[in-house]
Amino acid sequence: MLLNWDRLNLIRTKIESLTIEYEYRGEKRKRIKTRECEDLILEWLIDCYLMGEADARQQLGHPVTEGMETEEQHRTATEAMYATIFRKIDGKTFEERVSEYAGEGDVESIMRVAETEATRDFNESSLNTAKRLGATTKTWMTMNDDRVRETHSYLESMTVGIDDEVYTFDGDHAMAPGGFEDAANNVNCRCTISYR
Repeated sequence: MLLNWDRLNLIRTKIESLTIEYEYRGEKRKRIKTRECEDLILEWLIDCYLMGEADARQQLGHPVTEGMETEEQHRTATEAMYATIFRKIDGKTFEERVSEYAGEGDVESIMRVAETEATRDFNESSLNTAKRLGATTKTWMTMNDDRVRETHSYLESMTVGIDDEVYTFDGDHAMAPGGFEDAANNVNCRCTISYR
């Protein structure tokens, strides 16, 4: 994937530094400074969304040139980005999911939210950009390693129309990685799409 996973490791280190230990009724507990944690992840998700757009442009031979958008196009693109990032999943925004885990001091769960959201934002942005640029097909690509789940391995190299969903062997479906109905197919997904 084109996402900068090294940067995500730096975010993990920063989130760990936001952990506060305290005592409650004689029991040691941890919590994470929620607002700062949410801000770190929001910045990451914005970058992932922009990387998805750049990836689709590169694949389809449309260079990113600053200053080419009209003010209206820029406003529309910004609204689409925020609608994607702040979309509610199971009734919660990414901020609500992060704050839930921050209150428990659960860095691992926060990082799982960040990784999962990054994949969804990257791929949704990439797909929307590819459609705008006239792509007609998309091909599912896994990382082709031993961490790829069986349902995604089944999709490897599957090509469908740009507006068609892919279906796993167990009946789950999505337009792009990170967009499945079953959360088990989204969490920790690292898949991407190529376009033609």
